[in-house]
Formats: sequence, structure tokens, C-alpha cells
Amino acid sequence: MNVERHAETVPERPGWGLSSHRRPPGARHALRSEVGALRTELSGRMRIGSVPTSSGAVAQLTGPFCAAHPLVTVEVMADLRSEEILRQLQNFEIDAGITYLRKGLSDAFQSVPLYEERYVLLTDAADSLAHRTTATWAEASRLPLCLLTEAMQGRRVRDELFAEAGVRPSPRVETDSVAALFAHDRTGRWAGIVPHTWLHVFGGPHGMRAVPMTEPARTVQVGLVTTAREPGSVMARALTEVARRTDVAAALEHLPAAPGSQ
Repeated sequence: MNVERHAETVPERPGWGLSSHRRPPGARHALRSEVGALRTELSGRMRIGSVPTSSGAVAQLTGPFCAAHPLVTVEVMADLRSEEILRQLQNFEIDAGITYLRKGLSDAFQSVPLYEERYVLLTDAADSLAHRTTATWAEASRLPLCLLTEAMQGRRVRDELFAEAGVRPSPRVETDSVAALFAHDRTGRWAGIVPHTWLHVFGGPHGMRAVPMTEPARTVQVGLVTTAREPGSVMARALTEVARRTDVAAALEHLPAAPGSQ
């Protein structure tokens, strides 16, 4: 009996709310994957959506996941917005997402905290702030900044911290691309505010210094998010187990520093 025919004979499970022939394609895919996993070793394709700022965390999960499940291939979409990740989870377009864990996350989702994102100022080595041990958000607001666009969750988090410091940034350049942000910072004409984990992954632009941000020195939690709907993705459950066993925060802190990050 092939998986397709067997999937149609599986009894209705709580939480689907649709007969088998009316389930959306993503839901049928999740059910077929679960049936296949029950019959044999986990195999197939896992889809992960990630906000651009959490690329380093994704790599810390895919390694141990692929080692534990050698028959699974992984597809990572690393330029999704937080809202898009939640929408795609609900529509079964992805199995799991890595994004900011903000207050008010719907009960329709489950989450596993991964690490606390904190921020550093990338500024020209000749700037006076480059020789300081910390820089304030108010001081950073007066620099020619290149920041993520306001439509991105990472930018909204930074704007909240600027507001807490009583200032509003006026960036000269805005982009929705991590690569473009670093390319602009690398010219030395603009300063940037980036997560500390980026320095381990991308390194700091040549001729610039990374200065920890303070006043406020608040962090934002990043985590793995999956749908709470039953039956969920068998891939999501397997990745969740890996996330619970992996100290992503420690792994990110102990990565060798990339050139130029000091």
C-alpha cells in the first residue's frame, strides 16, 4: 500500500476540522509526511522560514538535525518577515519558523526560546564612539545610519529602543537585505546597528569597530515557532526536539570570531 492511499484511510484527527478530500494541500502534505514517518525512518524535505537577523541560529539547528535525520533535506528561507512566517505556518507552507518571540503570540503557535538578541553599533574606526566600551542609542541616532526598513520586525525592535532612549533615528539608507546593509556599512560612510550574532557569521566591515549598545541595554528573545494545530508537521516535532537539546545561545557565543569582528 503506498503512502498516498494509506493517508486517505487514516481516521479523522482532532483539530483538522475538514474531511480528507477538503483539506488544503499543505495539510494533506503534513498528514502524508506523518504517515510516512510512522512507517519508516524520517525522510523528505523540511522547510524552515527565518527572519533575516536569525541566520546564525538556523545554522546551529540544521547541523544537529541533519545528523540525527540523514534522509531529510532542509530548505531555509531566510528573508521572511515575522508576519509572513506565522502566515506560512498556518497555511502549512513551512514546517517551522525562527523569529522574535514577542508578547501576544497566539495560542495557535508553540515556541522554544533559542537566544537573546543584543545589539552593537558598527561605526568607522576613526569615529570617537569607536574607542568607547559602549555607545548609547541616543548617540547612535546622530550618526549617518544605514538600517533595515520599517516594515521589518528587526527594525521595529530597534525603533522601540530608540524611542525608549527618547530619540527617533533618521537613517540615510534603508534596506530589507542583510547583505545590502553590510555592503553599505563596509564603505565606511554609514554606521549600522546589528545583532551581536552577525559578527560571528559575517564579521565586522574592514576599518570599522563594533561597540555594544547601552541605555537601554535591552535584549530581545528569538525562538523556534511551530503551529500548535494537530496533527502537526512531523518535521516540526523533530526539529523542536533538536532545539530543546541544543544550547543555541552558547553555540553562538562560542563561534570563532570572524575577521574584523573585534
